[in-house]
Amino acid sequence: MGYRYERWRIRPAQAPRLWRYCSGCRAASEFICGRRFRINAQKKYLDVWLKYLCASCATTWKLPVFERTAVSALPPALLDALARHDPATIDRYANDLDRLRPHAIRIESDPGQAVERIEIIAGADGIEIELNVAGACELRLDRLLARELRISRSALNRGVEQRRITIEPPRKDPLRRSVCDGQRVRIASQLLPTVHDARGIG
Repeated sequence: MGYRYERWRIRPAQAPRLWRYCSGCRAASEFICGRRFRINAQKKYLDVWLKYLCASCATTWKLPVFERTAVSALPPALLDALARHDPATIDRYANDLDRLRPHAIRIESDPGQAVERIEIIAGADGIEIELNVAGACELRLDRLLARELRISRSALNRGVEQRRITIEPPRKDPLRRSVCDGQRVRIASQLLPTVHDARGIG
């Protein structure tokens, strides 16, 4: 029947929070991502911002994403994602610490991670996982797999040694390293109670 194929989208449980001067509070205040883009189009150019709200008074601040950028310079898929406030695109910019730092007095991040599992192809011979990681992530691969699939970390290590688990791209001690965007993990069915049980956890 083939392998079950899943895409796992991993993102911080909460976007980083900025502390900056608030014109409403007239003091430094915490700003939280409002998870909406603001787009201003002028002829062939556009400006795009990501909205933030003061946690105390709800004053709006806008993080610059694109400024006076030619519409033709942006891929159609990105323009569509911006227009529909695509969650993955919001996560991408909300977790871009290099973009945030010049606008913040300080930044506070939540170390927790949320995992969204999407089935692409059904199968019963095992599971193949593609990881999409938004922003910086220090979650170790063995902890992620153990948590989501209910496989012990010792069993995961044996699986790698027995080549019942393959991980791409190849890295030294991949289970002990942080997950990375684009990583693929293939696990044979012998390590799973059943593929049905594996997909029911998440």
